Amino acid sequence: SSGINAEYGGGTVCDDGFNTRTADLICQELGFESSYSWTSGNMMENQERFRIAMDDTSCSDEAQSFWDCEYREDNDCNHSEDVMLNCLTGESPSDMSFYIVDRFGNMMNASGNEGLLMFRNGTVCDDSFNDLAANLICREMGFQYAISWTSGRYNSRYSELQERLETTLDDVECMIGDESFWQCSYNEYEENCSHNEDVFITCSDGQTEELDFY
Repeated sequence: SSGINAEYGGGTVCDDGFNTRTADLICQELGFESSYSWTSGNMMENQERFRIAMDDTSCSDEAQSFWDCEYREDNDCNHSEDVMLNCLTGESPSDMSFYIVDRFGNMMNASGNEGLLMFRNGTVCDDSFNDLAANLICREMGFQYAISWTSGRYNSRYSELQERLETTLDDVECMIGDESFWQCSYNEYEENCSHNEDVFITCSDGQTEELDFY
């Protein structure tokens, strides 16, 4: 995977209107397979040196390339809205579909730390979510199992990040006997959720107690 500050015409890209479809199409324009995450903010020392070159991007699901999208080259943004984009170089879907982020959108890899569960650039809704789903998803991310999971705005600490994200996974239903998340049933990008239903998860590398199933 590769992390980049999204630039266009020598300048930065504002997050107004930016979404998962836009991220995927831009990564493809750059020669990558797709995106796996994006965030925005003033996170790099050199951002202020650049002009903001693109704003109000709008890509429909039918867009085949970024140039099928709408955008404008003037803006009403500041550099706290600059897009930071992570692109996939061709891993299989199971390699980078799930990851955990902190309230700033940074990926978290340490065992025992609770964070917002992400699926392909968006949040995971808690509809039908259970302990078995939590365990299988933690294993997809390279952990041994889930310690705990919950849902909601997490004391509002994550709300600013959550409001910028789409919900990209819903109706996750894993059954006893499923050995991988990909054997579970779920809906991608078809959801009826609010961010009050976003899943937060804590995974373990094997040094703490596993969730029990009944």
